[in-house]
Amino acid sequence: MDDENSCKMLYMIKAVLFDMDGILYDSEYYYMQGTVAQMRAYGYEGPVENIYQIIGTTMQKTYEMLYDMLDGKVPLDVIRENNERYFNVEHPIHF
Repeated sequence: MDDENSCKMLYMIKAVLFDMDGILYDSEYYYMQGTVAQMRAYGYEGPVENIYQIIGTTMQKTYEMLYDMLDGKVPLDVIRENNERYFNVEHPIHF
């Protein structure tokens, strides 16, 4: 793209919108459903409300909390790797 077309593109863009809090698309529901499914697959039989306590935590804290809910029966690195594969490869969100 040459300089003239680059300048025209800049004038065409009027706004950029970021949905950081889920107002436009609530992805939290999707992620929680997947996390609950993963926890059940690991054999977790506790209340779903416990799993929902991960909302708002960092990913590292999330993995630690899930590890604790599973009484350490699933290694932390396995939880992390499976979570990343589940949401990034097997079930990605296509916005």
